Amino acid sequence: MKRLLPILLLASAVAFAQPVRKIFEIKNADVNRLAKILSIFDARLMVDENLKIISAQGDQASISALEEAIKRFDVPPPPEKNIEITVHLVYATQQPGATKLPAGLEPVAKQLRAIFPFQTYTLLDTHLVRTRDGRDARANGALRVPGQPDGVAGTVQLGIRRAAVSALEKANVIRIDAFELILQVPTRQSTDEKGRPYWQFDRADISASVDVPEGKRTVVGKATVQNTETAIFAVLDARVVE
Repeated sequence: MKRLLPILLLASAVAFAQPVRKIFEIKNADVNRLAKILSIFDARLMVDENLKIISAQGDQASISALEEAIKRFDVPPPPEKNIEITVHLVYATQQPGATKLPAGLEPVAKQLRAIFPFQTYTLLDTHLVRTRDGRDARANGALRVPGQPDGVAGTVQLGIRRAAVSALEKANVIRIDAFELILQVPTRQSTDEKGRPYWQFDRADISASVDVPEGKRTVVGKATVQNTETAIFAVLDARVVE
């Protein structure tokens, strides 16, 4: 009986040490990246990227720890935030006249008057673009400048590269890696060799990286129109929308 007891204990230990095998189906996470995280556990892992499964072999404690880690990390990603960006094009001239701006842009005009010599500010146009957090956006449109006859219009090309939301303590900030505004502005009338009139266009552009606090209008830059005493300012609003 004394000889039989050690044999039974040894058999029990061997049985207890048998490895546990389990297959985990990964529904949301990247299986390869998740497998790298799980490699810290004392278990043998096999990854099938096509089937999105991770096979594991190890002792019961390691497999249980693996299972808890997979439950923690294999979760749906948070929904992408939508970003709404409003671009106000403000036309400034040194000619005296009545400023025609919405009430919300008056504080901006006051700041600009303190810096630049322009006397009159007019809202040319407003462009509204929507994108998702971390994505790009583009918009095109016509540009009508005060003083030009009907039917004469320039063009607006608006590009936003990677608009991303940064959640700060007091408010969100929308970070724009690259804001690009290209304008073709009608500036003067000429005639061709047959005496027919046509308009000449000058290019004006703004390119900048900018942080726009949510709910606060931000002047991105100034585009100078050649051969004129005018400029066009880009003023941005940005907010996160559901």
